[in-house]
Amino acid sequence: MPIALPDFLTGGPAEGDIGRNVTAVITNNLQRSGLFAPINPAAFIEKISNSDSVPRFPDWRTINAQALVTGRITRQGDGRLKAEFRLWDVFA
Repeated sequence: MPIALPDFLTGGPAEGDIGRNVTAVITNNLQRSGLFAPINPAAFIEKISNSDSVPRFPDWRTINAQALVTGRITRQGDGRLKAEFRLWDVFA
């Protein structure tokens, strides 16, 4: 299944590459499962800037994504990371 995984958003620039690294791990795991075909991020039309907003589904259909994962990573007061994500069915 073609799936789009834009980099997870972070709480700010101080969190550096955390969002990109988490997205890379998820992308690799999904690809290795043999059930998903992650789409190259260079093909993405929409740039996700708010993980709570509804995506522009026509943009994701244009690149043949059947599923879309959006999310964010935030650092908690005790230093732990909190990940939140949404899995969208692009065609439904």
